[in-house]
Amino acid sequence: MLRRTGAIFRKEFGGYFSTPAGYIYLFLFLVISMGFFFGGQDFFTRNQASMRGYFLFLPTMFLFFIPAVAMRLWAEERARGTQEILLTLPVTDLEVIVGKFLAAVAFIGVALVLSLSLPVTLSFIGRPDWGPIIGGYLGAVLMGSAFLSIGIYMSAVNSNQMMAFLGALVVSALFMLVSAEFLTQHLPESIRRFSQYFGMGYHFANIGKGVVDLRDVLYYVSIIVFFLFMTVRAVQSRRWA
Repeated sequence: MLRRTGAIFRKEFGGYFSTPAGYIYLFLFLVISMGFFFGGQDFFTRNQASMRGYFLFLPTMFLFFIPAVAMRLWAEERARGTQEILLTLPVTDLEVIVGKFLAAVAFIGVALVLSLSLPVTLSFIGRPDWGPIIGGYLGAVLMGSAFLSIGIYMSAVNSNQMMAFLGALVVSALFMLVSAEFLTQHLPESIRRFSQYFGMGYHFANIGKGVVDLRDVLYYVSIIVFFLFMTVRAVQSRRWA
């Protein structure tokens, strides 16, 4: 299984860099995120070696950036008429889906690696607290992977890439809004805690404090496994339709 999944991974990951689109995604991600970090958060007037503003803005970036990356994963196969060919290859649906998913995670990882110039810069001009920075990047990988699992499912159930993008955007936004403070602050305590637990922003903020709680990691893993399972079911239903 690993060899076949690896082959799918290499094909998909290479595909991100075979056209200008992949480079445009990375360029826009870096320009917008760094522009917000240095400009929108008054970085030069706050006089603090902190990436808190960057990680506060990152979930909003991911809400639009990741559905744009994921919308093509299955919808493009159907548009090009290559889905039938792909499904006749000697690989299982799970191997194809996991290979595509891991390639997308690696592409998001490249975007995050390129942003490491920010903490490096901070280390030259101050003494940053590395715990929240490392936690922030770990939380970004987990949250980005969860968004991708939603995106690949939406791409599997929608023939149109724009519909896949909008579906992933709406579902991901709901997972963020369910724990948003401006919506939960007036709820009874028991309901507020229940609502917070289902919110991605709540767990991302917890990990971003620099203390990794296994419950936060399991939350993201559960979402990823659930939506990848649903993607397998969606692809299998199309195979026999």
